[in-house]
Amino acid sequence: MKNFTRFVLLISLIAVVAQPMFAQKKRATGLRFDDAAYNAVQRKSDFKGHLFATMPFSASLKQYCPNVGNQGEIGSCVGWASAYAATTILNAIKYGWTDKSTITSYALSALFVYNQIKIGTCDDGSRIPDAAHFLKENGSCLNNSFTSSDCYTLPPDNLFAEAGQYKIKDYSILFTTEETNANERIYKIKQSIADKIPVIIGMTVSEDFMDLKQGTDTWNYNPDNFIYAGGHAMCIIGYDDSRGAFEVMNSWDTNWANNGFVWIKYNDLATLTKYAFQFYLFNKNEDNQIANLEGEFNFRYVVPGNGIVFENATVTHNGNGYYETDRKDWQLGQLFQLVAKNKRDNEYVYVFSIDAQYNANIHFPRKQEYSKTRFHGFNEAPLVPENNVEIIIPTPDSGLSITTLGTDYLCVLFSAREIPDFGAMVQRIRSQMEYGSSMEEALQNNIGEKLVPSYNIQYQADKMSFTCNSNAGSIVPLVLRVDSGQ
Repeated sequence: MKNFTRFVLLISLIAVVAQPMFAQKKRATGLRFDDAAYNAVQRKSDFKGHLFATMPFSASLKQYCPNVGNQGEIGSCVGWASAYAATTILNAIKYGWTDKSTITSYALSALFVYNQIKIGTCDDGSRIPDAAHFLKENGSCLNNSFTSSDCYTLPPDNLFAEAGQYKIKDYSILFTTEETNANERIYKIKQSIADKIPVIIGMTVSEDFMDLKQGTDTWNYNPDNFIYAGGHAMCIIGYDDSRGAFEVMNSWDTNWANNGFVWIKYNDLATLTKYAFQFYLFNKNEDNQIANLEGEFNFRYVVPGNGIVFENATVTHNGNGYYETDRKDWQLGQLFQLVAKNKRDNEYVYVFSIDAQYNANIHFPRKQEYSKTRFHGFNEAPLVPENNVEIIIPTPDSGLSITTLGTDYLCVLFSAREIPDFGAMVQRIRSQMEYGSSMEEALQNNIGEKLVPSYNIQYQADKMSFTCNSNAGSIVPLVLRVDSGQ
């Protein structure tokens, strides 16, 4: 009997000890929620004047994805979603790679990013804004060049040179945490995928999401059975209206869900997603520091008659991108719109004006820091990722008006690079003009060598439009002089 008792106890002890060995390990996540840091990121403009092409019923970037990776027990999902997934996909699209082995060989390292932005220990995770900023400033080396399983190791110096070849140009968010309308969120994400831009998301996940079995095609969200398992970063790579769902690339290896991918219903994803980012790459020729720019500017005024109809004013080119309206008798109260149009992908666009009383107004991008009254709550990004977008100022359904007679200057800056401290620069231009400088002199004083040389720019004589390819400078201005009351 004693031997039997000992045998039973031994079996029980083995069962207790063995249980953790055979129990499924909880998958790692690692997204640190920080709404303030997220909302501080520039938001992509809605560009309400842009008539988008008909959106397809489905779109997929799956052919550009590397093999699904495995973050293991490290809270490095942000690195996997941002560097390994999204930035690699963008590079594959840029260079036309569709061979899976080629794409995977050029996949970027998740831990090169994560190990340098993590908050605390390996399990403490990181924030997507930190990863985005890091990729803009430093890039990431190839996944094959750096560990994918050790979160304490810092990369050697030589890998920073490699990483510098894979910097992103910029990034923006698609909506703030306060913009909770599900249909608008769904539309913006779908438009991004249709434009071949993957979306990095920060989402709340549940235990049943973690435990999806291999072969599971779609996750069925059940709010009544939702057991919180943390914040997780993933990459949206497709959508399908017939399914009513987005396809997401994860970093939990290929034995999770559908070979590492899963479909999530539109409304479920819109409800559970807190953050959504777009990344943008340099165009091919920009890799060689060439400013490849093309843009257009129009001054629209209201034509007298029934209803409100806008017509483009005729202009004369005075040289070097400086134009003036042929009409000189604009009157107080005259309604008009400004329309800036980029002709190439990933151009930065800035619009400002100096009126007859030397008051400066920034019209685009709309940021609260430029005007607390006109732009309260706005933090728009100046980068326009799609080409042929009409930026209508102030909006398609409203106009500006002439409030003082004299000479106004309207200026659009098209740039291959972000212009730092744009608001302060405009104020310096205003001040210099007030003290006697011309607009041309003030722009030269404040932009200087960043201006593309005029001999590298082709302007149209009767239309505010230009094209340029230049290995010097990065900014092309279009300036319009408007004389009123004459």
